[in-house]
Amino acid sequence: MNTNQFTETPDPLRWQSALLEPHTVALIGASGDATKNTSRPQRFLQQCHWQGEIVPINPSRDELFGIKTYKSVLDYPHNIDHAFVMTAAEHIPSVIEQCGRKAIPVLTIYTDGFAEMGGLGIARQASLVKLARRWGVRLLGPNCIGLIQAHSGLALTVNAVIDTDRPKPGSYAMISQSGSMIGSLMTRGQSRGIGFSTLISVGNECDLDLADMINACASQSQTEAIALFMETVRDAKRFREAVANARRLHKPVAAYLIGRSALGNQLAQSHTGALAGSGAALSAFLDDCGVIRLQNMEALLEIAPLLRSESAIASSGRTAPRVAVLTTTGGAASMVMDNLGLHGIEPAEADEHLQALVDQMMLAIDSTHPSPKLRQAPIIDLTLAGSAKQYAAVLAALAQWDACDAAVAVVGSSARSKPELAVHPILEHAPSFRNKPFAAFFAPEANEALALLSAKQIAGFRTAESCADAVAAMLRPRGKLEREYPTLEHEYPTLSQQSLSRLDRLWQDWLAHARQPDEAQSYELFERLEIPCSAYRVCDPSQVSSTMQGLALDQWVLKLLSNDITHKSDIGGVLLELERYASWDEAISALQDHVGQHAQHDFNKVLVQAKQKGLGEVLIGYRHDAVVGPVVVLGIGGMEAELNPQVALRPAPICLEDAQAMIAEIPSLLRYQGFRKLPRGGMGALAHAICSLSQLACDPMQRIDEAEINPLLILHEGSAHGVIAVDAVIRLRKEIA
Repeated sequence: MNTNQFTETPDPLRWQSALLEPHTVALIGASGDATKNTSRPQRFLQQCHWQGEIVPINPSRDELFGIKTYKSVLDYPHNIDHAFVMTAAEHIPSVIEQCGRKAIPVLTIYTDGFAEMGGLGIARQASLVKLARRWGVRLLGPNCIGLIQAHSGLALTVNAVIDTDRPKPGSYAMISQSGSMIGSLMTRGQSRGIGFSTLISVGNECDLDLADMINACASQSQTEAIALFMETVRDAKRFREAVANARRLHKPVAAYLIGRSALGNQLAQSHTGALAGSGAALSAFLDDCGVIRLQNMEALLEIAPLLRSESAIASSGRTAPRVAVLTTTGGAASMVMDNLGLHGIEPAEADEHLQALVDQMMLAIDSTHPSPKLRQAPIIDLTLAGSAKQYAAVLAALAQWDACDAAVAVVGSSARSKPELAVHPILEHAPSFRNKPFAAFFAPEANEALALLSAKQIAGFRTAESCADAVAAMLRPRGKLEREYPTLEHEYPTLSQQSLSRLDRLWQDWLAHARQPDEAQSYELFERLEIPCSAYRVCDPSQVSSTMQGLALDQWVLKLLSNDITHKSDIGGVLLELERYASWDEAISALQDHVGQHAQHDFNKVLVQAKQKGLGEVLIGYRHDAVVGPVVVLGIGGMEAELNPQVALRPAPICLEDAQAMIAEIPSLLRYQGFRKLPRGGMGALAHAICSLSQLACDPMQRIDEAEINPLLILHEGSAHGVIAVDAVIRLRKEIA
């Protein structure tokens, strides 16, 4: 037994096997009262016939449930792999020290009262991590309900679900940031025929976090896919690396994200003490990492069979994926197609090529049977007159039809009364969908039919919503596994030094005088990133008349120039129609009057900017999100932004291909791409501007909190610039790491 503090770095893989495949588990704070939560881990391990050694730690008892107890882990004469800690919060530091002396690699801490409690709890939790690192042990939790390894019967949890349900071994690993959900997810999954390799609650993630658990599950031979019930990301870089590692091992990662709304975000943050970023930024980050992101909890479970083919799915290259929906019951199929449409997916309508394939398949199945005649419609409806052989022929044809990216078979009441009509053809032909997702939705309650599909690893869904969500998630564009991220040095070698030099000056001014960049200074940085900006002049208000002498007022815009006020229009700080004034002096006087009515401000500088006219407006922005870090945003501008907001978002920096994909996500921008013979706008210039703005993420110090051009005018295609900025804001971060 080691009684000295660790001085060597422990084997980074030792904690993984100790966590999920321990030979000996200590239950610190175990109780002999079967009504208490602290009795559950021992009872559950015994009920699930775990074959390892159970070591209850209870100084006041000689035995618990027939097993000898010890006063401390130090009294146990043999090695211990994993300690499950259930003592009061004030005793946790001494427990960590004892486990360190015993050389126990990993502790799971059930005890709460730490970061989820706020300020003091956060400090107490930080001290635990510091102590654990000193002793060379790893911590899962605190506030962690535990974990289940279904294949071995390791039910190391206080979740009451084990009292009523036994874990069903399978190949799906489930990791939850909401502790009590692992039991709910397990039972819901098992009722659908989904078995699990491992279920893990991560608690407050003071040390081991979601990324560590992804790596641990990916290393398991029993795991083929990983599901995340998640609220946030603690370390974006490590999370990305963990997902990439799982993908390289051909173990796809799917996630259901809560906290997408403002209220959900607040609730997610409050119960684990986690820092929460924006739901949109986190969703975009998950897509970029290659996570299969779901919006429906049921879909997170029922998608499991689809994930098996994730690595084999080929991209069609279509902007909007197309899905073929086959049915004999039009109403239920319409529900699926309607929900697919909400995800931006188009129907794959039958054509001559599909009809030829169906005819060919019909001859192979039964040359005496009539081939169904397909109508060109959003749904391939064989109607109630369709036979089982015709259904089979269409399924076989859809597997080969290049015009669809996925297929869904919708079955009505026959799923219960006549499974041979549609269920049996599905069982026979679903395996032929090797390079595209295939799913089935049964409109009635048809548990027996769904069980048949589950046994054959075919994805079956109980609701149209979860079916559409899962299929759409499989088809949603995701970041490439091996990807080179653009940098200022590689993409813009002549701009790198200029941009960073300008940023250095802004940063020094901020540190010395707490002065944020004004609009003119923002333009200076954007121009160094080759983003076209409307010509401007910075003037003392008293010198505007002489500086602009002889220049027509109607060709210019007059603005207050301020380091503090970002929304100048809100306080009357922007005059757009200068032709209403008789002179520059009168315009300056009017501007001063407008500003004075709304705010006390030193009226020292104004910006006179050349008026521009474009085809339309967009917003492009850069943000340093609290969780995922730098992101770049594209949104529709002008009044339409308020009436019909449309936003595309990506982790930054991005390449030109990413920028073009963002443009494709904004439906209103189609009008500038030749839609109905409308004038074409500078879409290439817009993509370049988005890409250029995203390069701010390449600043090694990450000093910019936000940068925004709103509006960026879209000019005619072929014009000198294609786009031009007419308003700009940069805000530097108050603190940097």
